Amino acid sequence: MGELRFPCPLADGLHARPATALGLWAGSRAFTWVNERTGREAPFASVLALLATDTRPGDPCLVRPEDAGAEAALGELKAFLSGPFLEGDGAPAPAPETQVPPILRRIPASWWPAQPLVPGLGEGPACFLSPAEPPAPARAQDPEAEARRLQRALDLLAAA
Repeated sequence: MGELRFPCPLADGLHARPATALGLWAGSRAFTWVNERTGREAPFASVLALLATDTRPGDPCLVRPEDAGAEAALGELKAFLSGPFLEGDGAPAPAPETQVPPILRRIPASWWPAQPLVPGLGEGPACFLSPAEPPAPARAQDPEAEARRLQRALDLLAAA
């Protein structure tokens, strides 16, 4: 069975937008993403599992087809990974100018444009949050002990 090996081309690593794009692109075809640095594997169908592979920029990656449909689509996948897949790495595209339906222009309704996740209009209660001041940082009694605790925690996290 064929495989596809490549370094992770995403400047921000594999995060939610490109992981979602992988699943949408694959459709019903079964592919597995393998981060060879971490040894973690995930099916394209699971965004959370893909995120858990901890794929960082340049990590050695392998994509393995798991069914005949996926095997036949390896060429298409290679083209997707070198083109549209890379578009999911940047910031979201700016929202197009909000088109207010004529009825909202004629009635005394309040409306606020927002960054949409899906096309269309939404309706619901508005919640306005006032800016809050962050609490002042606590001062450590023993800064060196706190620095050692932090370093131990970072070492444990890196080893996980």
